[in-house]
Amino acid sequence: MEDLKLLAQLANRENRLIDFKEKFDPESSQDWARIIKDIIAFANSGGGIIVFGVKDDGSPSDFDKNLVLRIDSAVIADKISSYTGENFVDFEIVEVARNKKGLAALVINASPSPLVFTKAGADLTDRGKQKPAFAKGSVYFRHGAKSDPGTTNDIRATINKEVERLKRSWLQGVRKIANIRPGEEVIVSRFGNKENVLGRIVPDKNAKAFRPDNAAEIWPYRAKELVAAVNEKLKSGKISFHDTLCIRRRYGIDEKKNPDFVYKPYADLSPRYSKEFAIWLLSKATKNPGIFRDARDWFKNSRGRK
Repeated sequence: MEDLKLLAQLANRENRLIDFKEKFDPESSQDWARIIKDIIAFANSGGGIIVFGVKDDGSPSDFDKNLVLRIDSAVIADKISSYTGENFVDFEIVEVARNKKGLAALVINASPSPLVFTKAGADLTDRGKQKPAFAKGSVYFRHGAKSDPGTTNDIRATINKEVERLKRSWLQGVRKIANIRPGEEVIVSRFGNKENVLGRIVPDKNAKAFRPDNAAEIWPYRAKELVAAVNEKLKSGKISFHDTLCIRRRYGIDEKKNPDFVYKPYADLSPRYSKEFAIWLLSKATKNPGIFRDARDWFKNSRGRK
């Protein structure tokens, strides 16, 4: 993130990692469509930053940064979900200094897999003609300073990158086995009464580190499914994935401290959640109906991201 914030301070022109927005109207569906298109393109291309209040030539505009800084990140997450069906929340609204002037910016991190638009964006006007900001089924990437529909090469590069990541992970495991030292053991752990759990090398026989084969049984919910399961049982109101994220940050729930709730097979993949976590959320909401609102306020005020 710091590299992107530095780029936002120094860049004089747009490129694959940075995009300038002279203005932005949070009440305009067309403006939102443009922003969502760029967010998805950056996420699919490894990450980037959108800086508000800067013209295409790098000069400042008179845009009010607070129009962006006041936006709840849950609003952006919900709009991304409405266009892609995915709960992508790996972004952050920040303030950056550029030529001694404070500006709003949106830092977007990489998505572990390409995000695809499941519906078309709001219509935009191009030389007097109406056209959608993006089409249903399209996949956008950054091509230089533009966010464009993906090509075969883009998809191929994404697949190759994931294959290389898996190869590195496998080779790392092979090296650990090959370099095992006296006193170390390969330990197979069990989680509850589940079988088919793979172990990994650890010096401590009591360690609980593992990577199970049957993760889908132990942690059956992806983010969208967790929210649906909780909303089905809630007596009043509905929650979003952003609410569960705020709860996790507020109460320090992660895969290391709470493996019975959360599981991430790899650092750059989305986590999975257990039925026990859904039950825990419902229990907390029953005892304190305002728990999700309180968590959102805490997250927003403290910037409670990790």
